Amino acid sequence: MKYLLLAAWLSLMAFPVLANDKVDTTTPPAAEKCDDPDNAEILAYSVANDKMMHGMMHGASGDADRDFVTMMVPHHQGAIDMAKIELEYGKDPQLKALAAQIMKAQQPEIDTMKKWQDAHPMQGAPDKQGHNKQDHK
Repeated sequence: MKYLLLAAWLSLMAFPVLANDKVDTTTPPAAEKCDDPDNAEILAYSVANDKMMHGMMHGASGDADRDFVTMMVPHHQGAIDMAKIELEYGKDPQLKALAAQIMKAQQPEIDTMKKWQDAHPMQGAPDKQGHNKQDHK
């Protein structure tokens, strides 16, 4: 039941993102009762998802490369955070092994994207829409 509640809540979180509306990042009702150890992973997933979604929601710069890495870093970090939750609370050995593989794969990709960001600092004044253009090609 708790997984069904979590899945339903996560599904509802995606609709405003797709519609470019504000995302409701309040704690889902099922996670508010974290005194119960059975709900600890629900709260952990909620926090991880909120952190990821907040990190991905930024104004587009108008530079597809910059926007790609800016959104993918928190996306990959979200995968790592969820994998840690699986390792802590999960019971299935196959999924725990997958979580470990995800962590091993995602961190080097985050490091690569952060290096790219460092090598391509944002330059130039914002345009009329407030976008910063950068010619890094």
